[in-house]
Amino acid sequence: MLPHALVRRNGARHGVELGMSDFSAPKEGSFRKEFTGLNVAQLDLSGYVLVEEALPVRTVIERMRAKKTNCALVTGAGAALQGIFTDRDLLMKVVGVAGALDFAVSAVMTAAPRTLSSAQTVGEALQIFNLFGFRNLPVFDGSRLLGNLGHRTLITHAHSLCVAHGDVLHAPISSIEIGRPVAVPGTRPLQFAIRTMQLYSIGCCLVTDAQDKLAGVFTEMDVLLRVAGVVSDLEQTTVAEHMTNKPATLSPEAEIAQALEMMGGRGFRHVPLVDAELLPVSVMSSRDILHLIEALPAA
Repeated sequence: MLPHALVRRNGARHGVELGMSDFSAPKEGSFRKEFTGLNVAQLDLSGYVLVEEALPVRTVIERMRAKKTNCALVTGAGAALQGIFTDRDLLMKVVGVAGALDFAVSAVMTAAPRTLSSAQTVGEALQIFNLFGFRNLPVFDGSRLLGNLGHRTLITHAHSLCVAHGDVLHAPISSIEIGRPVAVPGTRPLQFAIRTMQLYSIGCCLVTDAQDKLAGVFTEMDVLLRVAGVVSDLEQTTVAEHMTNKPATLSPEAEIAQALEMMGGRGFRHVPLVDAELLPVSVMSSRDILHLIEALPAA
């Protein structure tokens, strides 16, 4: 058994524990080495919008929607980076707060965000992402902003390498530790789902039908694309009306590579895991994949 790899998610310590029988050290080690060795400046850093700190939140949201990105980099005087505003900031600081859409984005952004240097490797970035629970890191070349490195870019990079390497990550998802899902009935008010996500500081909750089977997912991106500034009364509409219906799912016994394909190849951030009766078992996230890669045996 490999050593227990301690990681941090939303301020809490979690473990990714791998069995030697589940992963081939030479193959997974080679995959991990190639993934972590690339320079961050060689990746796609275009997943963001650039906004001024005085802009109202509703305008920033509109620009994020137009680009379908979950990240806005916020600049101040002299175009200097002042902060970052993401769909998590939207969920935790804006939705449900009276008048918050008209606040200047500087009032609700995460100020003075952690950044990366263009000289750093993906491995160094991965450690920062996993240790602090970040999903976006601005990248600088000296004082010049190059762009934003996000989870989606890392997952896309991992997926392309997985395809190139072929015989890697074939262990079942059940071989790694993933927490229990948070689920809400589809008939509950939208406000209930949002409060639940805020309470647990999570980016996704599963939505169930009258038989407790999976009916959909409701995520931070749903809040960004379908709710914020669109739904005026969160108590008078149900979560089922705003969820993503009939999401693609996997069995816990599916290969990890299949989950990576759904994320990196099809753009999902979360993959619900269900049993044969479509009852929710867990949710695998891009964060789980990145923790897993860091915990793989070295080449």
